[in-house]
Amino acid sequence: MEQHQLGKNKEQGFVSMLLVIVITAVGIFIALSIFSNSNLFSEGIISFEDGQKAKALANACIEDGLQRIRDNSSVSGSYNLTIGGGSCSYVINNVSPTDIIISSTGIFKESTRTVTITINQTTPQILINTLNEGL
Repeated sequence: MEQHQLGKNKEQGFVSMLLVIVITAVGIFIALSIFSNSNLFSEGIISFEDGQKAKALANACIEDGLQRIRDNSSVSGSYNLTIGGGSCSYVINNVSPTDIIISSTGIFKESTRTVTITINQTTPQILINTLNEGL
């Protein structure tokens, strides 16, 4: 009778051990899945932040261009700035005495953003007619 009971305990022990191994494997799989997805999430956040920095650089070039127009309303040409680990370039195009276009591109790491404005008045103050922000 004791031999029969001992064999039954071995079977229960084997089933328990197998159950522990399966649960551990499932737990490891879930943990690795969460870690993998959180890495992708982090990369997405970093990419978004880089895009925002590129947009800020493009806006900085627009502001620099506006200052050049305040200093000389007939200014035109291409210009570049390097700020905080990124850069931007912009073009001031005097279409007519009342229409000026500033097109700017900001670059930070692998992200690029563009901003274009149209100005239809420079005196007594600058009036921006249109503002377009793009990728």
